[in-house]
Amino acid sequence: GILKDYASACMDTSDGVISTLDQLMRLNNKGFLLNKDWESKLDKDSLKLANSYAIPLWLLLAGYHGEFELLFTIPQKTESEFLMKANEIKWTPVKLGIVINEPKIKIPLYGNITEIDSTRIRNLSSQLENGINLYLKSLLAIDNEIRDNRES
Repeated sequence: GILKDYASACMDTSDGVISTLDQLMRLNNKGFLLNKDWESKLDKDSLKLANSYAIPLWLLLAGYHGEFELLFTIPQKTESEFLMKANEIKWTPVKLGIVINEPKIKIPLYGNITEIDSTRIRNLSSQLENGINLYLKSLLAIDNEIRDNRES
């Protein structure tokens, strides 16, 4: 139904939100800017767990997982109609951001709009065979680079 009628692109997020955005970016030569409130859209239990281990919340968008949500784009000119139709079927889609013309993925992080190196994150999956600890360590190293760039 409704996605078939309104979505201009759609993929599942099993490889992680950032990898999914990366794939859509490469296929369509468009980028994405996440909304300032993207953290409020995260699963509450996942937020609690990440906070308890001091894991940066954006890493919840970076990793592979078994949850198969759909990430999709709706053209701005049909967004209101789409939301009305979604409401009619008692569905509340979550708006994460907007499509931008520049093929980059940008996320508000640490007080700045940060361009995420999605290729690097996507390619980290090759480290999974060496264990989740190295994978997480690599993601945390990227987070440290983002924090360091903010301070310079």
